[in-house]
Amino acid sequence: MLPADLAATIFHLANKGILEVVQTEKQSWFGTQKDILLIKAKDGEKFSFERLVAQAMASHDGKLLSEQKGRHPKLLKEFSQKVERDAVKQKFFEEEPSQSVKRLQTPGFLLIFFAMFLGIFLFIFLGQYAEMIFVPFAVCLPVGMAAVILSSRLPKRTETGAMETVQWKAFGKYLRRMVKDKQMATENMGYWDSYFPYAVVFGLAQGWVKQFSELEAPAPVWFYTLGETGRGTTPGTISAASSAPSLGSISSAFSGMVNMVQGSFSSGSGSSGGGGGGGGGGGG
Repeated sequence: MLPADLAATIFHLANKGILEVVQTEKQSWFGTQKDILLIKAKDGEKFSFERLVAQAMASHDGKLLSEQKGRHPKLLKEFSQKVERDAVKQKFFEEEPSQSVKRLQTPGFLLIFFAMFLGIFLFIFLGQYAEMIFVPFAVCLPVGMAAVILSSRLPKRTETGAMETVQWKAFGKYLRRMVKDKQMATENMGYWDSYFPYAVVFGLAQGWVKQFSELEAPAPVWFYTLGETGRGTTPGTISAASSAPSLGSISSAFSGMVNMVQGSFSSGSGSSGGGGGGGGGGGG
């Protein structure tokens, strides 16, 4: 599961009114530092991975993103596990994808180890007595490498999961076209923030913000900026005084917020066996 999926889930929950995203700033020895405050505005999570994100990263009083960085790798791992379990419950997969991958990946790594280390060891000490002793190990090495490479294709989708995958790929192409086509984006102006979490999943976040900023799309009601004093705002409540009339007028702040959220999970985090359709940012 990629870090982008977790970031997209935050924006998806914000779009549903469950979370509010606040860009804060404070003075330090190194100048003004920006941070992100995640506020739990209400309940309403549908899936277990959504509940995990809302409970771990937000609260009614707000949690700062910078104060949680040390927990992000563990959170990402638990998030991936819950996405996979929910995907199985939704009948997208017959079993958790990571388990399917391990079934082929583990023997593959063992073969590689067997071929490289044991083969070299035996060849050094017994090669003078059996010149062809390396042959079995030379065969095991590519077989093991092939098993590791092909293990990612092992997770078996159900018929429902296969259909969902086709629909996701088609939706991704649709969003990519919208980033480049102004007319198409104009026709979908009312959905720009609803589609935004999915744009994050498909790696289109910055192009998406740029496109709709230029079209003067309305600013998302779940995002606002907060100065050091915090005047006129109450946790869990969007202040009319702090709201911006259009995305264009806050595009710099909004883009900065997106980069901070995505960057906080990408730093030091790898990807693991992926879930299926209805994963991060999805789930209706």
